[in-house]
Amino acid sequence: MKKTIFTLFAAMMVSLSANAQFYAGGTACINFNVNGNSTDNSKTTNTTFNVNVIPEIGYWINDNMAVGAYFSIVPGINGYKNVTDIASETITTENKNKSFGWSVSPYFRYKFAEAGRFKFYADGNVSLGSTTITYFNSNMESIGEAQTQFNWGIGVAPSIAFSITDKWDAVVRFASIGFSMNGKNTHLGISALYSNSIGLYYNF
Repeated sequence: MKKTIFTLFAAMMVSLSANAQFYAGGTACINFNVNGNSTDNSKTTNTTFNVNVIPEIGYWINDNMAVGAYFSIVPGINGYKNVTDIASETITTENKNKSFGWSVSPYFRYKFAEAGRFKFYADGNVSLGSTTITYFNSNMESIGEAQTQFNWGIGVAPSIAFSITDKWDAVVRFASIGFSMNGKNTHLGISALYSNSIGLYYNF
């Protein structure tokens, strides 16, 4: 009996290995945003800039299912500036903060459609990470201590891949849709942990 079970298990592993394939690569995106508002005597400007680098590794179990993980690294800088005219006097208030975030997201991937060289995936993922923020005044002198917040989320991230060659795929991954918590703030919808991004995969 034990020999039969071992034989069946070995046959199953050989079958899986025959169809299995490792892949590695990643995606990246740059976010830059400027917005503000103004009144008769005041103007406020907010700027946001961050780079999201997302290396990735995975393993195709069969033609339609894979397991893997994203690793996100997100440095950024945000600025605030207010200029107010009061009684012929101009008062300027300005500060900035620098942030550094990281997260890791194991996932289960399912290929639900294929058309020519295009492949369509959905990733069920769980994200864990943290973000550290340091505040500065207009002279870039730090204000207080750096603040660190824990981030986590769970959701589904769709993506589209295009086979350039047998070994290389170009990929567009969309932001995860689900539940996330950044510090004490909860969010249901499009996750802030991962933005839309583009990149490449190499299939071993």
